[in-house]
Amino acid sequence: MNQINALKVFIKVTEFESFIGAADALDLSSTAVSRMIKELENHVGAQLLNRSTRSVHLTTKGRIYLKRAKQLIADLQEMDGDVSNANSSPKGNLRVTATTVFIRDPFFRIIDEYLRRYPEVNLEIDYLDRIVDLGKEEYDLGIRLLLTIEDNMIASKLGVSQPVVVASPKYLKENGYPDKLDSLLNHQCIIDSNWSDKNDWAFLDNKEAVTQKVQGRFSVNNGEAARLAALKGLGISYLPSIFVADDIADGKLEVLLKPYQLEPVSIYAAYPSNRYLRKTVTSFVEFLRERLQVDRWDHYTRTPDN
Repeated sequence: MNQINALKVFIKVTEFESFIGAADALDLSSTAVSRMIKELENHVGAQLLNRSTRSVHLTTKGRIYLKRAKQLIADLQEMDGDVSNANSSPKGNLRVTATTVFIRDPFFRIIDEYLRRYPEVNLEIDYLDRIVDLGKEEYDLGIRLLLTIEDNMIASKLGVSQPVVVASPKYLKENGYPDKLDSLLNHQCIIDSNWSDKNDWAFLDNKEAVTQKVQGRFSVNNGEAARLAALKGLGISYLPSIFVADDIADGKLEVLLKPYQLEPVSIYAAYPSNRYLRKTVTSFVEFLRERLQVDRWDHYTRTPDN
């Protein structure tokens, strides 16, 4: 059995819900179509189609198999196209998920550059502050902070972002400045429930890793909300610097506790390990890696300690 041909026949049968319709479309006999489907079912060890005198319908296992079959055939076609057009520009649709950290002007400037360079790419980004099953939810790529990666995923490091502790001038005028780590207990801290230890903020004190307990009356579940809360003076926030680059530069937020260095947060691109990486995916990953450099994102935090 030629499994690739059998998969194509299987897909066509599901489109027409008929052996005869698929046979006509593929210029095959209905007997040949029926035989290939039977061989495919024997090969996978499961019934993929329910037959009746009028039509055929997918079984539960058949629906699962069809989704993977379509992806495989699409990947093969894309792979053939990439090889035969090795010097051509990326084209087609690219579906990406990213955390809300990337709803920021610097990231959109990068997106604008990418789309200008590759005018035949259509980019869709869904912003979700949760771990996404990229394969199941049919994403080509996920952009994440930290390295939380499933067994069936591959992660590629794009860059890093330095976390910062920030507050607005309004909050600091009313409540004063924390001058050491334990003084954070005397302040309202904005709690982000996306962090695994949301009430423990991680620092380096004389190159030694330490955590500081914090407390606050206001809690949110994404970084953009934590940023906006800090801008409104609701408290002190602990955020990757890519959230607040422009706010710090514009004087809307101040960086606190500068003597206590924070561990950089890594930015990763994640994609399913069992999927062919199309040129649109690889071009986007390489473009992001080129742009997401430390000197692009963190230079504004590199000021002398007060």
